[in-house]
Amino acid sequence: MSKMYPRDDVVFRDPTSIQKQQGFSAFWKIFLSQQKESNAREMAFKSELSHPSSNDVEQVLRKVDDIKQQICTLRLDMASASVQRQKAQIQIQLSNSEYKSYSEYSEGLRREIEATIVEKEFVDLARIETENEIKRIKASHETDAANFIESMEKVKSRTIQLREEIKAGETLQKKLGITASELNALHHEMEFVRLMEKSNLKTRYVRDEQEVADLSSLQLSRVELDAAKKELSWLKEEGFGIMDVMDVTRKELTHIAKEKENCRREVKEYESRVEILEAKLHEAMSMMESASAAETRADAIVASLSVALRQLHSDIGAARREAELVREETKAVRSQTEMTKSRTSESLEERLGAAMEALKNAKASEAMALEELQQVTESTMTERAISALWSDTITISKSEYYYLIKQGKAATEVAEKKVTAALAWKEVFEAKEKGGCEERWAIVAVDQEIRGIDHVTPRSWHDTKLVIAMPRRSLHVSGISGRINGQISSPSLLKKQPSLKSIAPRLTLDSKKKGKVMEKVVSFLNGHRSCRNIKASA
Repeated sequence: MSKMYPRDDVVFRDPTSIQKQQGFSAFWKIFLSQQKESNAREMAFKSELSHPSSNDVEQVLRKVDDIKQQICTLRLDMASASVQRQKAQIQIQLSNSEYKSYSEYSEGLRREIEATIVEKEFVDLARIETENEIKRIKASHETDAANFIESMEKVKSRTIQLREEIKAGETLQKKLGITASELNALHHEMEFVRLMEKSNLKTRYVRDEQEVADLSSLQLSRVELDAAKKELSWLKEEGFGIMDVMDVTRKELTHIAKEKENCRREVKEYESRVEILEAKLHEAMSMMESASAAETRADAIVASLSVALRQLHSDIGAARREAELVREETKAVRSQTEMTKSRTSESLEERLGAAMEALKNAKASEAMALEELQQVTESTMTERAISALWSDTITISKSEYYYLIKQGKAATEVAEKKVTAALAWKEVFEAKEKGGCEERWAIVAVDQEIRGIDHVTPRSWHDTKLVIAMPRRSLHVSGISGRINGQISSPSLLKKQPSLKSIAPRLTLDSKKKGKVMEKVVSFLNGHRSCRNIKASA
């Protein structure tokens, strides 16, 4: 029997992989729809930026941040899509390896099936030969049995004849015995008669007639005796012949017995051979049944393998199509991402230019406010100098004192924030050439800080104006970093009096720092743009 391979319960195609591929295609559809929406939003933002207004600057910056976040998410989605593509390629490789292994397995099964077919043919030939041999043995056995029966019948008939002849010889022997006894009696009578003739010569003459009669009877008896002797000799010869025949029959009987024993032995040998052939026939039949069962199993396995191979071919074709679709989609996504990168870079440059213009306008407004403050401070200083001629102290309100402390802290914080923002801008533009999502998040953080600074500075100026407009109260403040004498001043001085003289240098210092930082940022941006233009021309 040929060795059969065990059938492995292998799922050629996992349904989870099909679900993953369906989810992957749905993900790509969602990704493309989101990208289209982002492109539409970008076009809308560009149309809005073409007609900017002072109130929409914050919204534009927020939208820029949202666009940056969406770009980062799109990049993450692209990375995940590339990972899914790699997984799909790995699955295709695995399916190819499984296809190769199952093709080798199917070839081995085909070889086994061919070997089983050849063995089946040999078994059929052996079965035919055994059947022919069994028929021949049965025919020879039947002929031997018929010959043996005929020989036994002949022996039986010959024994019956010999028994009849033996009985006839026994009857003849009895008759010969009787005749021999009669001859002996006659011989004795003849001797007695001779003696009587010798002794009784006288009576011989008397009885001549009787003697003649006796002589005639004697002659007759002699004739009968000769005939009896002849018959006895013939009977003896017949008896010797019968004895020879009996010896021959005995020899034939012994020979027949030996032949009978030989026939019995041959019959036993034939029966043992027949049993052996029947056992071989049963083994051949069992082998035939097992071969037929193996053939049916092989046919079923071949059918299942053919179905599996067809399914693998279809799966490989689908996987290749999906891989081609993924490649096309990745190409489209790459082209779209390049377009979006170029558009976003251009829009970012335009928005940064608008932001720089807004910062310049804010700087101009701050300079104007500083000039006004300088004028107000000069007037207040003159007034306070005139009032100082009449007194040793300077009178300020409690709110002015706390405001001066608060604004000093706020000015230092604003200066620190501007310095950190400038440094961050510098780092961002240095790392911008490398590209990446972290730089964009840093840009977003810097934009938020700049917006925070822009929100803080107008509020501080508004607070200074409010403090200048607030009416003073005459207070005597003690325990607040020195002695302060509160006196009532005129309403005109209260309207014109700003904060102390010490705040003006601090504010001018902050504005100078801010101007220097913004000049550095503008020069850096101009240099970066020139480098980019040089690269583009190259």
